[in-house]
Amino acid sequence: MDNNHSKEKLKLYASNISQLEKQKKHLSDEIKETYNAAKNDGFDDKIIRKIIKIEDVAKFKSEIGAERDLFDFYLDTIND
Repeated sequence: MDNNHSKEKLKLYASNISQLEKQKKHLSDEIKETYNAAKNDGFDDKIIRKIIKIEDVAKFKSEIGAERDLFDFYLDTIND
């Protein structure tokens, strides 16, 4: 019985991951289309990408808050 339960859970995980991968592909295509649309309207898509990265970094920095010291220690250790 436990083996059947494990098989069903595995099938469910595989199905969920497959669906998420399809959604990720779809979102990736939509992002590319949006950058292309902005470029076609005369905006510099490279600058837009940089702005998005800066926003992501700022969000990341605010999220780590109390974990900052440990994060810096790990990062320094890995980069040595």
